[in-house]
Amino acid sequence: MRQLPAFFLLLLARLSLLAQPSNASFIHYTTDQGLSNDHVRFIAKDNLGFLWVGTVNGLNRFDGRTFKIFRHNPKDPNTIPNDNITGITAAPDGSLWIATSGGLCKIDPYALSIQRIPIPENEDTITNDVVTVVLFDSKGYAWTTSETGIYKINPLNGAVEFFFKSDVPTMAWFGMLIDDQDRLWMLKEYVRRFDPSNQSMNLFKGAFPGYTFGLLSLVKDATGRLWGGTWGIGIWYYNSQLDDFVKSSDDESLAVMLLPDVTSTGRLFFWVGGGQSGLDIYYPDTKTFVEFEPNPVDPFTHNNYIATALFKDASSNDVWIGTEVGLEQYAPATIRFGRAMIPTEKDMGQFSLVSGVIHDNTDLSGQRYFVSVWGTGLFSWSKSTGKFTRMRSSSKFTEGANFHVFQDSRGMMWDSRTDGISRYNPRTGEFRDYEVLSKVPNRSHNFTCGMEDRNGNLWFGSKKEGLFTYNPQTDRVEQAYFEEKFLDKNQYFPVDDITDDASGRLWLACNGSGLIRYDPATHEVKQFLYPGHYEPLACNAVKVARSGKIYAAFYSEFLELDGEGNILRQFNEENGLKTNRIYFMVEDLQGKIWFNSVYLLHCFDPATGTFTYYGKPDGLFSNAPTDGLSITPAGEIFIGFQNAFNFFYPDRLRRNLQPPPIVVTSIKVMNKDRTVRTADGDTFLLLRPGEDFFEVEFAALNFNQQERNRYAYLLEGFNKDWIYTDRPIATFTNLNGGTYKLHMKAANNDGVWNEKGASLEIRVNPSFTKTRWFPLLIGLGLAGMGIGFLGYRRLQRKRLEKFRESLARDLHDEMGSTLSSIRFFSEYADQQIGTDKPQVTPMLRRISQSATNLSESMQDIIWAMKTDHDQLEDLTSHMMEFGLRLLESRNIKFKTHIVDGFSGKQLLPEVRRNVYLIFKEAVNNIAKYSEATEAQFDFALKKGKLSMKISDNGKGFDPEDLQAMGAGGNGLKNMRKRASEIGGKLDVFSAPGEGARVELSVEV
Repeated sequence: MRQLPAFFLLLLARLSLLAQPSNASFIHYTTDQGLSNDHVRFIAKDNLGFLWVGTVNGLNRFDGRTFKIFRHNPKDPNTIPNDNITGITAAPDGSLWIATSGGLCKIDPYALSIQRIPIPENEDTITNDVVTVVLFDSKGYAWTTSETGIYKINPLNGAVEFFFKSDVPTMAWFGMLIDDQDRLWMLKEYVRRFDPSNQSMNLFKGAFPGYTFGLLSLVKDATGRLWGGTWGIGIWYYNSQLDDFVKSSDDESLAVMLLPDVTSTGRLFFWVGGGQSGLDIYYPDTKTFVEFEPNPVDPFTHNNYIATALFKDASSNDVWIGTEVGLEQYAPATIRFGRAMIPTEKDMGQFSLVSGVIHDNTDLSGQRYFVSVWGTGLFSWSKSTGKFTRMRSSSKFTEGANFHVFQDSRGMMWDSRTDGISRYNPRTGEFRDYEVLSKVPNRSHNFTCGMEDRNGNLWFGSKKEGLFTYNPQTDRVEQAYFEEKFLDKNQYFPVDDITDDASGRLWLACNGSGLIRYDPATHEVKQFLYPGHYEPLACNAVKVARSGKIYAAFYSEFLELDGEGNILRQFNEENGLKTNRIYFMVEDLQGKIWFNSVYLLHCFDPATGTFTYYGKPDGLFSNAPTDGLSITPAGEIFIGFQNAFNFFYPDRLRRNLQPPPIVVTSIKVMNKDRTVRTADGDTFLLLRPGEDFFEVEFAALNFNQQERNRYAYLLEGFNKDWIYTDRPIATFTNLNGGTYKLHMKAANNDGVWNEKGASLEIRVNPSFTKTRWFPLLIGLGLAGMGIGFLGYRRLQRKRLEKFRESLARDLHDEMGSTLSSIRFFSEYADQQIGTDKPQVTPMLRRISQSATNLSESMQDIIWAMKTDHDQLEDLTSHMMEFGLRLLESRNIKFKTHIVDGFSGKQLLPEVRRNVYLIFKEAVNNIAKYSEATEAQFDFALKKGKLSMKISDNGKGFDPEDLQAMGAGGNGLKNMRKRASEIGGKLDVFSAPGEGARVELSVEV
C-alpha cells in the first residue's frame, strides 16, 4: 500500500507527459510556399538569422516570408557543385559549408558568394567527389568524408589534406559527430570512430550480441553523453566504461533522427524521427514514447512522414522538422492554442457547434472533460489520449439541442437545452431530465445559460421566459423571475448570461431588455439603460470580476462598470475593439477578461486598458470564434467551433519577446539586381547618373507569424519621419546627388521592435548638370558669351563709327560743296539780273536761302554723325553755340545755366540728335515768334536723368492755339514725337503776355 501513492504519481506524471504533444501544432512549408523540393535532408541557421534548408534538389535560404533558392549551373562556377545537398554546417567564422553529391563549397551569408573547395586527386580519380557533412574540431579544422576516405581542411587558407584512406566510401553517409577529444564518429552500416592523433579506427557493433548494429543518427546531450538512433532496434547511448553502446528504449522502434531537448523543468527528452507517424518524443528516464498522430482534417498536425532532419533554434526554441514531403515548424509562440477535433459521425451536421467544455471534477485522473455540442449532444474527452466518446441518453428532450453545460460543486453536470434542463451524474452515469412548462402552449424555453452562485444555488437563463432556478427541496427547475415590462419586441424575456456579485445579486444579460440586476433575497430589480450608446438594450454578455467591477457587452460596445452599474470606461471599434459583435465572456485567474466575437478572440487587461487579439495564425480554428467560451476552475479556457475546440492556459501563452534581426535581402536599381560596394572598409550602394529609381528589400528574420510583422524605414537626408508599412520594401526616385543613409527596423508578430535595426549607406553620383561645377561652368559660359557679345558690339560700334565718319565726310565734301555752289550761283544770278527782271529776284533769293538753310541742316547732321561728338559736353557746347549765334543775331539776350558733371558721359546717337533737334526747334521758335528780349537755357544731368529747359520773356501764346506756334503747330508736334522716341517727356508752358517755357526730361 505504501507504493500506491508513488504509482499514482508516476501515472499522473506519465499522463501529463503524454498529453504534452496533444496540443502541439505544426506550420507546414512545401513547394507550394516556394521550397525548392519537398524532401528535406538538412537544416541550419546562419549568424544573420536566415534558415538554410538542404533538399535533394536545391539549397534554400528562408527569411520567414520567402525562399531564395540556390541551384547548380554547370556553366557557372559560382554556383553550388550539385543540387543534392548532403550536409549544411555553420562554421565558427560564420560561413556555411555545403556538402553535395558533386563536391564541397563555402558560402558567405553576407555577400552570398560561393567558393568551390575542390577535393584533390591524391589517391582518388574522381574530380568531384560525393562529400558528406562537414564538422569542425576544437582547433578549427574542418573534416569530411568522400568516396575514398577522410579529408582535413584548413579554413584559413583553404588547404585540403587527404588524411586517411578507407575502403569504405562515404563513411559518414548517415552522419558524423566530433566528440570532446576531437575524435570522429562516422555512421554508415556500422559505427566507426576515428582518432586523428594516431589514425586509429574503431568499429562498434553494440553491447548486445545478435544485433546488426548501425546508427542512423548520433547526437550529444547537454551532459556530453552520446545517443544514437537506429533502424528498428530502438534508441541507444554510449557507455564510456564499456566503450560501447547500450540500449535505452525497451521497444524495437524506428529512430532515424534524434534531437536532444529539455523541458522547462530541465528534464531530458528527444525529438525522434521515426515511430508509426514519423515523429515522436522520447523520455529516457521513463523509456516512454509519445507519438504525434496526424489528423488528415487538421492542417496543423504532423504530416505523417518520417522526420529526416531536426533542428532547434536556440534563439526562439522553435523546432524545425524536415520530412520527405516538406518542412515543418513547431513554434509555441506561433501556434499558441491546443487543438482538438471531434470525429464526425453520419448524424453530425453543419450545426455541430461546441457550446462548452468542462473539466470533470469527479475524475481522479484529471484527464476527463465533458464537451457540449449544439446540434449533436454530449461527449466525454480524454485529454491524455485525445479520444472522444459520445454520450447517448434516453432523454425525451430534443436530441442535440445543447446550448450550455456546467458542473456544480457536488460534481453534477447540468445541461441547458431547448426543452428543459438535463442533469448528468458522472459517478453513476445517470441522466435526469427536468421539464419546464412554458407560459405559452407549445413554445420551447431555449435554455441558453446556467451557473452555480457563491451560495451553491443553481440558476438557468431562458431565451424566452426569464430566469429559472433549481429547487433541491422539490427537485424541480422553477421560475425565479419574470416580468412582462421587460419583454422585448418579440414578447420574450431573454436571459443570455448570468453572473453574481459579492452581495449575492444576479446580473442578467438580456438581449432585447438590457442589463438587469436581480436580488434573490429581496426580489429587488433594476434595469440599467445607457442612453446614447449603440443598442442600449442589446446586452448579450456580462461578467462580475473578482475586483468587483462589472463587464458588459452590448453587441459592438464593451463597458467597464463599477459595482453599481455606473460606466467607468467604454470601448468600441474606435478605441480598441476589432469586432462589432461580442458573444461570450470569462475572467481568467489573472483578472483579464476574455471574450469571443465575430472577429478574433479578444483579451482585455483592466490594468492597462488594452486589448490583445488572437486568430487563425495563433492556432484558432477560425477568425470568427462565435460559439462557446468556458473556463475551468484551474483557469483553462476552451473556445468552441464546429466539431472542434481550442484550449489553453492564459498564464502559459508564450509571447515572442525576441526582436527580429534586420537584414537587406535584395537591392534593385532600375529594376535590375545590384550588389553593394566596398571601399576603404565602407559598404555602400552606389548610384550612377541616370539611375534615378531604386528599391531596397529587407527582412525581419522572425519565423513566428511573419505576416504580422511591421516594418519601417527612413532615408536620412530625405525623409523627416519614419515610414511604416506592411511590406519590407523601400522605394525611392530622383534623389539629388549626395550621401544618404537608409535606416530600417521592424517589429515581430507580438509588436516587439528591433529599434537598432539595420542601415545602408547610399551614395548618389549626380549627373553633370546637377553637380556644383555645372552652375559655375554655366556662369563662366554666360560670362564668356557676355564678354564676346560686348566685344562684338564694340567691334560693330567701331565699324558703325567708321561708317558714320566716312558718310559725314562724303556728305561734307559732296553735298556741302554742291549746296555752296547752288547758293553762290543763285546770288551771282541775282546780282547779274539786278533790276532788269524784278519778278525773278525773290525766287533767286529764296533759292539762296533754302540752300543756306539746307547747308546748315546738313552741317547739323554731319555733326551728329561724327563719333567724336558723342559726349554730352559736346552736345552742350554745340547747343550753346547755336543758341548764342541765332538769338544774338535777333538782339535777344541768351543766358545759360549749365550744371557741371557732364564730363565722360556718352550719349546714344539717337538721343543726342533728338535732344539737339528739340533744342534747335525751341530756339528757332523764340527767334521767329516770341518777340522776346531775353532767353534762358538750363541744362543738367542728375542721377541718370537729363533735364533741359528753354524759356523766354516774349509775348507768349495759348498752347491750345497751335497756329500761334507757326507752321500750323507742326514744330510742337515734332518736338513731342522726338521726345517720345527717346523715352522722354516734353512739357510746354505758356500764356499770352507771359512768355513761354519748354521742358524736356529723359533717362540717359
